[in-house]
Amino acid sequence: MTATPVVGTVLAEFDAVLDRARVWRVDWAVGLDVPEYQDPEVARSAGHPDIPVPPGALVFFSFLPDDSWLERAGICFDRSLAVRRQIRNHRQLYVGDVVHGLSLIDTVEVRSSTKATIVTTVIATRYSVDGELAAEESVTYSTHHPEEMR
Repeated sequence: MTATPVVGTVLAEFDAVLDRARVWRVDWAVGLDVPEYQDPEVARSAGHPDIPVPPGALVFFSFLPDDSWLERAGICFDRSLAVRRQIRNHRQLYVGDVVHGLSLIDTVEVRSSTKATIVTTVIATRYSVDGELAAEESVTYSTHHPEEMR
């Protein structure tokens, strides 16, 4: 990290198909074993057009081709912590939906004490389907200030 991140910096813009493999990784990681989240026939019999996508499947950096966003956001794996994650759903997503995502640096706050200077960065991602807002994700990272990392 070379500088304090800048509010409004676009980290990524992407289009991605919500495929079964992506949804399954989240199901498996959180222990979700509800049949309608695993079996398309059960989902359809419950009135869904396909398998519903659990909210946790939307993790902005999983859609990105590489880790270059880390430096632009001022985040270092060995000096940063993801301290909060929020998802606000506006509509149900399903396997097969194509999401358009836009991730940017939403807020940056620098706090100093006698022991350390911490940079708190919030990355906001808006997901839309067919031009309609489907979900919003917000991830907050705390990182030691760049000047203290030398």
